[in-house]
Amino acid sequence: MVKQLEQLASELIGDGHTPDIFFVTKKGKVRMITLDFQDAYHKWKEIASKQVECALENRTWGVICSFEQDEETDKLVKVDDSRPFLANSRVVLQ
Repeated sequence: MVKQLEQLASELIGDGHTPDIFFVTKKGKVRMITLDFQDAYHKWKEIASKQVECALENRTWGVICSFEQDEETDKLVKVDDSRPFLANSRVVLQ
């Protein structure tokens, strides 16, 4: 089942189609799949707070948030583009 989830994520992330599905990964492995941005964002923040490589990605935007290794410094860098994503999407926060 895990391999199928990884395959699903690789096929859908950034494909531009709907419904919009959010994927949270930890060290490249899918940890959550949801239709709810807010749930996915909270899960990503939880993992990122432990300073572990992780990402929040979706179908329409691609990578929204990440905690990833910087190529130049080899340090983990946090990138949170949730505000621009929300400003350009139809997601409604509750």
